[in-house]
Amino acid sequence: LMDSIRQFEELERKGDHSGKEWRINPSPEVRYQSNLDYLSELCAFMSEKYCEEYVWGDKNLSDDTEVE
Repeated sequence: LMDSIRQFEELERKGDHSGKEWRINPSPEVRYQSNLDYLSELCAFMSEKYCEEYVWGDKNLSDDTEVE
């Protein structure tokens, strides 16, 4: 995913639209935007599921069953 995003950005900076990928649908711009949307959703999901407390072991996985 990241390689695809970087590759498009490099070609766009150079202004290079000569490759065969520019002649197929969906266009590189559409694929780039879709990849950015997917990356955004993936980051939000990862942020929700893997909070710092969980990753570093500060959170008990069975909070609902914990007895005080």
